[in-house]
Amino acid sequence: KQWYQRRVAITAGAFGNEYLPCHIDLPYYTQPPSTYFFLCLKNECEGGDSLWVDSFAILDKLRTERPDYFEILCNTDVVFRAYSPGLNNAHVVGSYPTVELTQTGDLYRTRDLYFVRDNYMMIKDTDQDTRARWWEAYSYFRRQIDDPKNQLIRKLDSQEMVIIDNWRVMHGRLKFKYSPFT
Repeated sequence: KQWYQRRVAITAGAFGNEYLPCHIDLPYYTQPPSTYFFLCLKNECEGGDSLWVDSFAILDKLRTERPDYFEILCNTDVVFRAYSPGLNNAHVVGSYPTVELTQTGDLYRTRDLYFVRDNYMMIKDTDQDTRARWWEAYSYFRRQIDDPKNQLIRKLDSQEMVIIDNWRVMHGRLKFKYSPFT
């Protein structure tokens, strides 16, 4: 069990004690889980405040202020890849736009998880101009997500549960100190 925990900490940023930027889980799945339950069993660490961001509020503003950025985030597929060597050799890949809309143009789902974005391919089968425009739009979007004024920051109490919409609410965590990790 200890080897497994150490190995998971190496391959998945969520299991360490470092700062974890806001993200949506499992973006490589065709149908990622829509609801997440976060239960804080015990909270005896220093730091580790939870972060939540309403990505739809940011995207609504982006649609109005930078429609060019909004459009490219909706129309350019991003490659997400997760590989767990040594655990179960799982290799999962999916390619989807950062922003998905309904047929009527309403926001449907956001997909973004920095540590499973394929850094080699990043954007699927596009020219250099599209890649540059996507990166500019994505960087702008990420700055809004990472801006503390757009985040709800709160340290959970022991036995407290938070339920979120995983397609809309991005979640993260501040760095923490706890004896097994320090």
